[in-house]
Amino acid sequence: MILVVNKANEPQRADIRITGIGNATAKVIFENRNVTVNWGHISDILSAYGSQVYMIDMNKIKEGIGPWPNNLTKDPGFEDISSIGIPATCYARPGGDRGATFFLDSREHFEGNHSLRIVTPKDSNSITLRFFPVKVSTGSSYMISIWAKADPEQKLSASDSTEKSVSIEKHVRPQFVEISLGEFGKARFVPQKVWKQFVTFVTIPADTIPSKKTNLILNMPGQGVAWFDMLQVIEDPLQRGK
Repeated sequence: MILVVNKANEPQRADIRITGIGNATAKVIFENRNVTVNWGHISDILSAYGSQVYMIDMNKIKEGIGPWPNNLTKDPGFEDISSIGIPATCYARPGGDRGATFFLDSREHFEGNHSLRIVTPKDSNSITLRFFPVKVSTGSSYMISIWAKADPEQKLSASDSTEKSVSIEKHVRPQFVEISLGEFGKARFVPQKVWKQFVTFVTIPADTIPSKKTNLILNMPGQGVAWFDMLQVIEDPLQRGK
C-alpha cells in the first residue's frame, strides 16, 4: 500500500518509484480505477492538497472461487468501492432501529477483498437491501447462492435482552436471514460462525408476463452481526437441457 499526499495548493504530478517489483497494476483505492506500474514506476496526478492510496498485490493468490458463468447480479463479491464503505449495486430501506446498518468490510471476506456486513441490534428491525434488478423469464427457475458468516459473540443472549417475555428467556431466537427474488419466492437460513454457502431455487410462474425484471432482496430480521459474499443468481442449469 502506497500513500501519497500533495502539500501544494495546486495539482501536482506524483512520480513514485518502488524497488523490488517489475510491471504490475496498482488499484487506486476509493476511485474504482487502476494505474500501470512500469518496472516499479507509478505516475499519476494529485489534486490540490489531495491524497491518494495505491494498492499493489505483491503475492497474488489465485482465487479458489469466482462468479458463476451467466451470473445475473452486478458486483456479486462487493468489490466496487466507488462509494466508500457502501455497496454500489443496491438500494437500502431502513428498519425500525437506527442502529441497523450495512457496510462493506475488508476484515472478513470469502472471495476478493470485501464482504457486506449487516448489523441488526433488535429482532425484526433490520435494514432491507434491494439489489439492482435482474431479467427473468416466465416459467424459468433460478438458482440463488450466497456465502454467509456470523459472529455468535456479537449476538445478544436472551438474558441480555430488556424484554421480559418468559418464552424469550427460555429460547434464544436464531439469527436468521431472509433472501427473496422479488415477490416470486423467499427462503430463510441461519448463518454459522464459519463461511458457508446457502442455495435456494425460485420459479417464475407461467401466468406472469413473458419477460420482466425483478430484484434480489436481502435482510436479516434476526438480531446479530453477519457478513455476506458472492451473491449470485443464475438460470437453473438443469432446466437448460430440457
